[in-house]
Amino acid sequence: MQGNIRVLPSVQHQPEQPQLDPQEFMNQFMQFMQSQQQPAQVQPTRNTLTVKETAELIGVSPATIYAMVREEQIKFVRVRGRILFHRDTIEQWLQN
Repeated sequence: MQGNIRVLPSVQHQPEQPQLDPQEFMNQFMQFMQSQQQPAQVQPTRNTLTVKETAELIGVSPATIYAMVREEQIKFVRVRGRILFHRDTIEQWLQN
């Protein structure tokens, strides 16, 4: 049976590292997490609204917006066939 015995390399004892108290651990962890955070990216607000967005803002159907455009009851611009509305104009129109 002696042929089946393996000698394992000796394990060197490493000194124990001092334990952090829980509060200090949390402080270090929070500092690390804050250093890793990326700044929030702010989406720029578009100056124009689509027919669907305008309808949702006003609280009517897109069909109503198209009818208002046909009857020139609402200010709009056409860009390559698309009907767009200036956000400020619509918001001011709603306030009046």
